[in-house]
Amino acid sequence: MRNSDAWLTLGFVVAAASVTLLAPAGPPYHALDVVGVGLAVGSALCLLWRRVAPIPVVFATSALVVVNAAAGYATTVTRWPAWISLFTLFSLRGATARIIGSMHVKHVPAKLDVRDRTQAVVWAYRTGFAYRGALPVPD
Repeated sequence: MRNSDAWLTLGFVVAAASVTLLAPAGPPYHALDVVGVGLAVGSALCLLWRRVAPIPVVFATSALVVVNAAAGYATTVTRWPAWISLFTLFSLRGATARIIGSMHVKHVPAKLDVRDRTQAVVWAYRTGFAYRGALPVPD
C-alpha cells in the first residue's frame, strides 16, 4: 500500500463525512443519523485496499451502495468509491478480473445508481446483507 492511497482514502473519508453532514438529503430519503454517516464513511474507507485487493473492494463498495439505498439514505456519496474501485480494478488487473468486476456491477440491481428502494431492499434480503426486520419495509 502506498502513502498516496492512505492520503486519498483519508481525503475521501473527510469529504464523505463532510458532504453527508453538511448537505443532508431531502424528504424522500431517511433523515440523517449515525448509520447514514457510517455507511458513507465505510464506503470511502474501503478505498484503502483498492490496489491490494481490487475485486473484494468492488464487491464491498457496490454492496454498500445497495445497503445504503435499501436503508433509505441518499446514495450521493456512496456511489463515488464504487466507481473509483471499479476503475482501479480495470487499470490494475487483466481481462478475467475486469469481467468479474463488470459482471458483479451488472448483476447488482442498483448498478451503482440506486433509485428504486424496493428493488434494493429485495436484493439486500436475498443476498444476506439484511435479515427480515432489519430494514424498514418500503412504501
